[in-house]
Amino acid sequence: MGFWKNVKQELDYTGATRKDLAFETGISVQTINRAIERDSRPYLEDALKVARFFKKEATYFIDSSLLLKSEQNTSVTKKIEDDKANLALYRKYHSLISYCEMLPSSKSDALQQLAQSLAEDEASYSSGE
Repeated sequence: MGFWKNVKQELDYTGATRKDLAFETGISVQTINRAIERDSRPYLEDALKVARFFKKEATYFIDSSLLLKSEQNTSVTKKIEDDKANLALYRKYHSLISYCEMLPSSKSDALQQLAQSLAEDEASYSSGE
């Protein structure tokens, strides 16, 4: 997924609109719409403005396959991939996490033990033990 598709995903996640992004960055809504539709590569200046809007590093939105695969960039690429995986998990389990945050620690510890026990039972069942 390219820069602008990642921007669209972040807009969807945060609830911000393309109009909000345009107003704050000075990039026209038409330009943003076209860029998302085409998933074109952004101008550096636009990428930095978008990143500032979301309070993220510009590399957060860059398709990791576009990064150079040098030794120096391997850790950056890994971090981006980890961040994206973590974000996907958070989106998937957001409501569960919110409910867990409301629990006192004694109950959240019990819930964690229950989840671990269920996962271990499922792993045993799946492996045929």
